[in-house]
Amino acid sequence: MAFTVLGSLALLVLGRQALNARPLPSPDTATAALERTRHWDLDPERRREASLLLTARAAATPARQRQLLQGQGWGRDPLGAVALKLDALAAGKLGQPLVATARWRELLRRFPADPASADALYELGRNDP
Repeated sequence: MAFTVLGSLALLVLGRQALNARPLPSPDTATAALERTRHWDLDPERRREASLLLTARAAATPARQRQLLQGQGWGRDPLGAVALKLDALAAGKLGQPLVATARWRELLRRFPADPASADALYELGRNDP
């Protein structure tokens, strides 16, 4: 029994080290590799980073951006604020003002001190002075 517990613990530690040793997604990462990371990586933060990088690619239309950003505004990490801001901008470009306003309000409510909240205040103030 002790061997099984110790063996399992060792596998967990080694597995975690192997996951942490992988390079982070970057703007230089190939699109195919980012898509793979977005769909299959075990780490949700790496999946979000891949989605944000794909959103920034020139080929990403506003509809594709919204698809990539869906569900990426989670947590307290500043990348959550960035995801909400980009989603609000994409919704605005698609002519979805109610969705855009909801994203701006969510950004302002959840990340009041984040620099992206200044954009939310500006956008909400333009529509409701």
